[in-house]
Amino acid sequence: MSKTNTVGIVGVGAMGTVFAKGLANVAKQMWVSDADEAKLERFVKAHPHCKPASNAELIQQASWVVFAIKPGVYPMLLAEHAKHIAPDTLLIGLAAGLTLKQLQRLSQGRGMWIRVMPNLPSSVGAGMLSLCASEGLSKLQLADFIEGLEALGRVDFLPEALMDVATALSGSGPAYAFVFIEALADAAVRLGMERARAYQHAAQTLLGAAKLCLDTSASPAQLKDAVTTPGGTTAEGLYALEAAGFRKAVSDAVVAAATKAKQLAREDV
Repeated sequence: MSKTNTVGIVGVGAMGTVFAKGLANVAKQMWVSDADEAKLERFVKAHPHCKPASNAELIQQASWVVFAIKPGVYPMLLAEHAKHIAPDTLLIGLAAGLTLKQLQRLSQGRGMWIRVMPNLPSSVGAGMLSLCASEGLSKLQLADFIEGLEALGRVDFLPEALMDVATALSGSGPAYAFVFIEALADAAVRLGMERARAYQHAAQTLLGAAKLCLDTSASPAQLKDAVTTPGGTTAEGLYALEAAGFRKAVSDAVVAAATKAKQLAREDV
């Protein structure tokens, strides 16, 4: 992809930083803004390809504007700056629970919105990013944006009705994986392995298992069976997980997170 787009990022926290790095290769110019001036200054020093700007300047100049801010900040910020949004500006919302309809209303019908749900592994180029878009967005614009996002990981274009599920699964999922890694390592430490080595073994084990799921045609159930010898150690461990309600606990966690995302969407923003 050639550098044909100008990119603006409002908010230089964790996700703002991820998008500043991930979109660097597709932006011919990148502006950043933040309410914390000292934080913005530190960010620009660390990322010299980004230029500081006010929110108004950024929104007026960028063809893509990423809002890496908390959901509660959207109404005030867009009320102040909607007048600066050009009709063909691509607006990218990262807030869980804010629907395309709500975002379009907050921007007073200006610009075209894409909702993106990134996750923390996007910071190392291994993310799972889900997105949905306003109806007025052309196929070319959407393909251009998706190609830009691929530097951050895998990208899936979804119906908006599935965005809450994606939030609960791939958005919150890394936290569940980190708890599992921690639990695996805790057990190894209990059995005599030093913690740093236990973390390495546990994390690499999950990484390899995930890669097998993505790179082969076998289902997770088939891969599980390939590891499990009848009467062996893995079978015994799996029995203990099932007896403890592991599968139900994971399922309940995803459902609870999706329910929370739906509650956020119903709030009058």
